[in-house]
Amino acid sequence: MKNYFKGSVGILILAVTLLNVQTSHAQSNWFWQQPLPAGNSLKDVKFVNHQTGYAVGDVGTIVKSTNGGSNWFTLNNPKKSQLWGIDFAPGNANVLIAVGDSGLILRTSNAGESWNVIQFQAGVIYEDVDFVNSTTGYVVGSGGRIFKTTNAGANWFQQTSPTGANFLCVNFFDENFGAIGGTTRLLLTTNAGSTWVVQNLTFFPFTQVSGISAIDSATVIGVVNNNGGTMLKTTNRGQDWIEEPMGIPYQDLVRDLSFSGKNNGTIVCDLGMIVRTTNAGASWILDSTFYLYFQRSYGIDLLRGVHMVDTSLTYISGGGGSIYRSTNSGQNWTILSGGYFDLHGSYFVNSNTGWCVGEEGTLQKTTNGGSNWSFYPQITREVLWDVMFPGPSTGYISGDSGVILKTTNAGTNWFFLNSGTRINLFDIFFINNETGFCGGGFTSDDSIGAGIIIKTTNAGLSWSQSFYSQDSGWINALHFFDANTGVACFDASIKRTTDGGVNWITVGFSSTGRGLDMSFPNSQTGYAAGGSNTFYKTTNSGINWLGYSTGNPGVVIQTIHFINSLKGFAAGPYGEILYTENGGLNWTINRGLSENYIASISFSDSINGVITGIFGTILRTTNGGISYIDNEAKQVPEDFQLHQNYPNPFNPTTKIRFSLKRSAEIKIVLSNILGKQVRVLTDKYTASGDHEVTLNSAGLSTGVYFYSLIVNSRVAQTKKLLLIK
Repeated sequence: MKNYFKGSVGILILAVTLLNVQTSHAQSNWFWQQPLPAGNSLKDVKFVNHQTGYAVGDVGTIVKSTNGGSNWFTLNNPKKSQLWGIDFAPGNANVLIAVGDSGLILRTSNAGESWNVIQFQAGVIYEDVDFVNSTTGYVVGSGGRIFKTTNAGANWFQQTSPTGANFLCVNFFDENFGAIGGTTRLLLTTNAGSTWVVQNLTFFPFTQVSGISAIDSATVIGVVNNNGGTMLKTTNRGQDWIEEPMGIPYQDLVRDLSFSGKNNGTIVCDLGMIVRTTNAGASWILDSTFYLYFQRSYGIDLLRGVHMVDTSLTYISGGGGSIYRSTNSGQNWTILSGGYFDLHGSYFVNSNTGWCVGEEGTLQKTTNGGSNWSFYPQITREVLWDVMFPGPSTGYISGDSGVILKTTNAGTNWFFLNSGTRINLFDIFFINNETGFCGGGFTSDDSIGAGIIIKTTNAGLSWSQSFYSQDSGWINALHFFDANTGVACFDASIKRTTDGGVNWITVGFSSTGRGLDMSFPNSQTGYAAGGSNTFYKTTNSGINWLGYSTGNPGVVIQTIHFINSLKGFAAGPYGEILYTENGGLNWTINRGLSENYIASISFSDSINGVITGIFGTILRTTNGGISYIDNEAKQVPEDFQLHQNYPNPFNPTTKIRFSLKRSAEIKIVLSNILGKQVRVLTDKYTASGDHEVTLNSAGLSTGVYFYSLIVNSRVAQTKKLLLIK
């Protein structure tokens, strides 16, 4: 519901620790409503012919099309580990292998009707798979692991690797000649993998060969995701290498590479750039039309996988379940799935009518309780953060740059109000059709952020400033009980007013706390989302607040909604949905549906609700969202896991989580786009469990950075973050 791409502040002080967190990996009774069939990030896509294709991605998502990508449906996967790659056995299109986290190798021999777990190993990540023919294939992954099959994936044996570097991609031209790319490494084999030779190339620390193609019996092209992108090419099996800059725009990083034949290749990049060659890499063309059309305010993870079926037909997969197709060699692209802007706020006027708002002025409406959502014509390109209807016909929306929209005919028409400010407005609350408040803020340089509250008493015709401070932190949520009494969630506190906003008094937590969202199911009981694994509760209309932990340090609570004083939901940036039936004493955690950032939760009644988030995510429940634990045992945690930082992009601070199965010497290093180390975030012997470090942007410039988890002096995982000042 609120502003989730903004700076974080401090470490939370918890007043009370509650116990007993259960975990559900089950059918959640939350289901995908938008995008369909699912909005999870798709890391790889492969078509076995012009009609039948597959894509894989987050939380074990596998989708399939049998009509050239026009329609997609999900396939059942027995595991929920993230999948990074998929490939089919040429000449035997019913056999496919998918690989991913927790050392997972999945195999189907019936075109995806069922999948068998061939291998499952904690602490290992398999990044890519490539089949040479109907029986021979290769899998590569973390720690320099190389596996080979000679019986169509039924069994796999490990090959000797000359390095422990993490591998990201593999491709073979024929049974003997192949290449592997990874973190600061590129390897070649000329004898079917019996020996692999590390090529004599110079890499900046932590840069990655993220795409590779063996395009003939002597030629390999690899692409490096460094600043501007670099092409590595050999035409004589590695005796000589050409290194050419590709001119990819700053901050955009290469994600995948696919060739059809020797001359035609396509590269996809993180922020939505497509780069093509028609002359075996002698020159590369930036597809600026596609990039501009799909550019977004926070365009992380837009494009991830690419497959050139032939020189004309290409498929691309990416964030939010997006799949794109070109049938004319990349001259034009069609969205087949996904492609939605992020959604932030949601609100139900009654049991049937609800609204969602989001990026680029996105405004959606349902008139059947959330079963279908229609798009309204764009009336602004500003980000819209929150929506509220104080009456059946009168509604208000708040957004960036001081935007406030109003309707007096139940949303048929919307018009602009003059808020008197250009500050971003993240939350809006009306007591009645006439009196309302908006809260927001902005950040300059490395400050905690300025906060503002504005007020109207004449239905938005004019607004006056109720509160302003340069260092209060942003105002993320508001709730008023009457015209005089209300509470506000700040970045660093909860404040309360009893005189209609003339004065605000701090009533909740210290300057190291956070207030990100708020829900009052009645006039006495209220809950606030506190970031990390923390929530706050009041039982006296916000006069006093106590902080509680959900009991799981790996969970971040960013949004919260209570249906009544006892039953409520909380969620955050990693797709986890928490549920309580006893006022927060115990929480059930629901994982396995999505890893998308969740921005808001709203219910039309006690059982019908929606969740909104990035990439147009709308999850829906029609039975109260109660989770049922299935028969699958909780997966053994990996030896280590480095999570995506949150928030991302960020300013001024962001948090980086990592998990250890066992104690180890741990270092987290921050490097710039050139691979130069700029900061060490932690360097110490660390106990097993979930941990978190905070990165402050002070002294850092806007740009792309890499953060690496180093376990016992060995780089375990590296991820990217984006700082925007």
